[in-house]
Amino acid sequence: SKTFGKGLVQSVHPLQDGSGLAVTVAKYFTPKGRDINKKGIDPDIEVKLTEQQQQALSQNSDKIGTASDSQYMQALAVLNQQIARQTGQPAPQAQTPIAVPQAPSAASTKTAPANPPPLSPSSQTDVYNVASATTVMIAGQNPGSGVVIAKTGNTYYVLTAKHVVATADEYEIIASDGKRYTLDYRQVKSFPGIDLAVVQFQSNQNYAIARLGNSDQIKQGANVYVSGWPLPGTAITKSTHLVTEGKVAGLQKGESEGYELLYGNSTAPGMSGGPVFNTEGQVIGIHGRAEGNQTSGKVGINLGIPINLFLRSAPQTGLDLQKLGLRESP
Repeated sequence: SKTFGKGLVQSVHPLQDGSGLAVTVAKYFTPKGRDINKKGIDPDIEVKLTEQQQQALSQNSDKIGTASDSQYMQALAVLNQQIARQTGQPAPQAQTPIAVPQAPSAASTKTAPANPPPLSPSSQTDVYNVASATTVMIAGQNPGSGVVIAKTGNTYYVLTAKHVVATADEYEIIASDGKRYTLDYRQVKSFPGIDLAVVQFQSNQNYAIARLGNSDQIKQGANVYVSGWPLPGTAITKSTHLVTEGKVAGLQKGESEGYELLYGNSTAPGMSGGPVFNTEGQVIGIHGRAEGNQTSGKVGINLGIPINLFLRSAPQTGLDLQKLGLRESP
C-alpha cells in the first residue's frame, strides 16, 4: 500500500523562553529527485490482503515478514526476479524466506513489473496462502474455478475443467484481488478426450503463478487440498474462496476424460476446475467430478485429473510448454 510520506529528518532545539526550534537536517528524495514528504510512494506492485489474511497477521505478528505473509513473499519474488535479470542467474525458488540485498531505488522507481516466479510455500500451512493467490473464479453459464499456471508478457494462462467453459459464451475471470477480466473464447484450448481446458486473460497486474508438481508420485493416503469458489447457497451465501483438506482415496488408470485421481475432500458446485494441491503447495491435479448429490453439494468421493496428464497432452492442443515456462511430464 501507499507509504506514509515521512520525508523529513528534523532536530528540535529548546529556546530560553521555553519554546523550541525545529531544524530540518535532512530531506528524502527518490532517485529521480521527487519530494515524497506528505505525499508518500505508490507501490509498483500492489498486493491486497483479504480481511481474513489481515486478521491472521494482526493476531500473529510473528508471521509478518515470513512465508505466511503473502505481501512479503510477493515482494521477495519480484526482487529475486530483478536480481536474476541483472546477474543472468536463474531466480531462486526458495522454500523459506531468503535474504536479498536491499534496493531502496526499486521501491521508488517506476519500472515494469517483473514476471513473478511460481509461489513456493515453506510449510503445509502456507498451502492456503498459495491457493488463495493462484485460484481464480470463472463466471459464465456454468460458473467454476481455475488456477493460474503461466504468464507471457501480459497474458495469463489459467488451467480449468473443460466443462466449465464448454459453451461459447461471454465469460469473466475474477482474479485473487477481485478484478474481473474478459475471457477471449477464441483463445480457449480444449483437450481432446480429457476434461481440461486452458483459458487466457490479459492484465498488467502482477499475479502469482502456481507451481506444478509430479502427480505420478502421489500415493494412496497422501494429504491433498482442493481450492475453489463454490456457488453461494443457503449456508454459504456469498462468493467465498474455500480450501478443503482430505486424503487420496484411490488411483485409477485410463478413466474416462482423465479422471484418475480420487480423494475424500468436501467440495461444492462451483469448485470444478479448481486446483488440487499437495502438501508442498504444488498443483497435482484439477478437480472436476464427484460422487454424491450435485444439488446439495459434492460430499462423496471426488475425482480429479492428474497434472501429468495435462502436461503429456498439452502439445496436442498447440500449447508450447517451453514457451510457457512449464516442464514436460516425466
